[in-house]
Amino acid sequence: MAIALVDAHTAPEHDRYCAEVAAALTRLGHRVTRYTRLTGDDPAETTAVEQYRVVRLAVGPARPVPSAHLVAHAQEFGDRLRARWQRDRPNVVHSCCWVSGVVTALAARAARVPVVHTAHHLSPTGDQQETKIERLLARSVDRVITTSTTARGRVVAAGAARSRAVVIPWGVEASLFRPTGPVAPTSARYRVVAAAAGAETVVEALIALPDTELVVVGPASARLREAAARLGVGSRVSHRRDVARADRPALLRSADVVVQVPREERFGVLALEAMGCARAVVATAAGGLLDTVIDGVTGVHVPPGDPRALARALRALLSDRPRREAMGLAGADRARTRYDWAQVGGELERLYRPLVAPPAVSARPAPGTRPGTAPR
Repeated sequence: MAIALVDAHTAPEHDRYCAEVAAALTRLGHRVTRYTRLTGDDPAETTAVEQYRVVRLAVGPARPVPSAHLVAHAQEFGDRLRARWQRDRPNVVHSCCWVSGVVTALAARAARVPVVHTAHHLSPTGDQQETKIERLLARSVDRVITTSTTARGRVVAAGAARSRAVVIPWGVEASLFRPTGPVAPTSARYRVVAAAAGAETVVEALIALPDTELVVVGPASARLREAAARLGVGSRVSHRRDVARADRPALLRSADVVVQVPREERFGVLALEAMGCARAVVATAAGGLLDTVIDGVTGVHVPPGDPRALARALRALLSDRPRREAMGLAGADRARTRYDWAQVGGELERLYRPLVAPPAVSARPAPGTRPGTAPR
């Protein structure tokens, strides 16, 4: 199939999702083109390491900008895509975020191309404009993908037909995020690695966890650093804002437990990568983390924003090595068999195929004929 992926280059997580999907589909033998905006000094057209084509269109400011600011350029983006697709029509188009969904809807209608959309912004605490547009897209595209069961429920509640709403999760590169391999050095008896979103809760829990260091992955706010200093745990908290993909497995393997406890709903990519590395996970009981982390099997669920509950869960796991190792092994098995990008790519492929298949030939005779006779 010729597959077009549209990514408006509005947020790092959307860029990453689109790139992973493109790579997975390319490995399955499809001709994939990823359309995005031209920002910085990148070439207008190139081939990614994973061998899919990247086309960058000069639309809007040549720099990353907030999603809401790109809506004003949606018509221009759509016109440029429509012109390209009239010359080189894809079999199916997949938009990777809400702005891309608006752009794709404008372009694909004229080109008569089926549209698949991944809805990321249906959280009740999300931006009102994003949520409203996601709901409109969910009702108008040929298929809508959510990355969690909770989000699918919201899509259906927003008016999407159940038959058109499917759950296809984020994936993990199981060959990279695996139990064995290099391990980053540690400086305390126990190490907890946590995602930046919700890290304030982890810092508060650290008070009750002596001999434990915390490594926060992702951008750390000044408020987080101030909180760590005020609570007297600043010397045990470090930040890794940008961890190269190749270095993430070693960091995760160095953890005794990995924590992802955002206050708002997220899929939980760090938790999934930690499971691939055979590490027990403590996660917020919300959103995609409810699907990914099986409570009591691959990790432990805790309420959002509850440092006491988090401290209890961490203390129980840190003091019970056989239990956390059993959870880690169960998580590695789940990551490999359910979330490997090869499997996720296959699910996407099976979703696309009925949309691009030629219509079935009717077995009924034409009007005015009898079976076995020619039409008049």
